[in-house]
Amino acid sequence: MTIVVSWLTDAIPSARVVMDTHSVDLDGFDLARAGRLRLDGGAWVAPSAWDAPAGGHHRDGTLAFAALDRKVFDAARTIELELVDVAAPSRILRWERTS
Repeated sequence: MTIVVSWLTDAIPSARVVMDTHSVDLDGFDLARAGRLRLDGGAWVAPSAWDAPAGGHHRDGTLAFAALDRKVFDAARTIELELVDVAAPSRILRWERTS
């Protein structure tokens, strides 16, 4: 499975998440339940919404984190997004900001 995450500049910290596979029906995965975000090694934060239409082997949607302040998100040096039980027990995607 391929997962591509692009952070958006919305008022609420949000990401466009694109998932593609040839072997799993992705419609059963609810990233609002399966995802969580951590900034700079702090506490994990659950998503507030996962907006993605059904797509079978392709899902493309927005994962939002309304509990996070946009300024705090923008100031974070390390961002970790964990997806639990999305075709693997756990996947952690990590971004390091250098400037």
